[in-house]
Amino acid sequence: MKIGFVVLLALPASLAVAAPGNTPPEVADWFVLDPLRLHSTQMEVAAFSAHEWKVTPKDGRVVATAIPMDRVVQGDVPPFDFSGASMPRASHWSRGTKYVLRVSDGWLVGHNAGEWRGSLWWFSESGDEHRRISSDQIYGWIRAKDAILGLAGFRHLDKSEGRIIEIFLDAQNNSWQSRPYCPLSSTPWAGTFVDGLGLLVVTSSSLLLISDGGQSVTALLESACFDALPPNSIAMDEHRRAYIGMRLGVAGIDLGGGPPKMEWLVPSKEYWERELQEWQEAQERTR
Repeated sequence: MKIGFVVLLALPASLAVAAPGNTPPEVADWFVLDPLRLHSTQMEVAAFSAHEWKVTPKDGRVVATAIPMDRVVQGDVPPFDFSGASMPRASHWSRGTKYVLRVSDGWLVGHNAGEWRGSLWWFSESGDEHRRISSDQIYGWIRAKDAILGLAGFRHLDKSEGRIIEIFLDAQNNSWQSRPYCPLSSTPWAGTFVDGLGLLVVTSSSLLLISDGGQSVTALLESACFDALPPNSIAMDEHRRAYIGMRLGVAGIDLGGGPPKMEWLVPSKEYWERELQEWQEAQERTR
């Protein structure tokens, strides 16, 4: 599997977010732009944008909601924060993002400190107890039919590593453990389980279909845009159309038949024109 080109784009000065008015909730009703390409105006506007969209399935459709770009906790929300003396004394614990998943006896927490690596932990319901599970750097979770899977890897400069791990409760000692599930050739950003199909995982270079318990990995689409604008979520609707939540907009990919092709969707034409104008004004100010 070929790894996509590495592209680093500057973040905008402001990370504040507010959902644009009159945004259609269903992504299928959004305005379609030309396909996203590297070194294009659309890519430059997306890199500058202060809007990021998360996609989720709902009644056979896919809806999108605006999310803050400077979020430090993703996923489920525990009744405690991740600061204070009771927290793990892990390296760079205060940095980066915590990916949280609710489980039967508490919370799984993936600490992702970017270039400073990370680790995987179990926390009790109240957060008073915690145990280190592994040194995996987590980028997200997938609840499969009969398994909890973690998207693990490392992405920094020209280095891109990836794998999927399975996290399970060991009945013998009543503790959470991890084991390998599927190796990847690049960093996984987001994934979802589709009943009857398998796992859809978007990495820094490709959209993958993973089936047969991690034994079969098929690259459905390759795009360096996934490296330039790391996705935060992926969902599929009843028509076998996958949507990938990203900055500025959502990538849509038809998987219903024929070679998959990616298009770029934004809430409305007016939204795109405002984003484009803001980017152009920022370019003028820097000249």
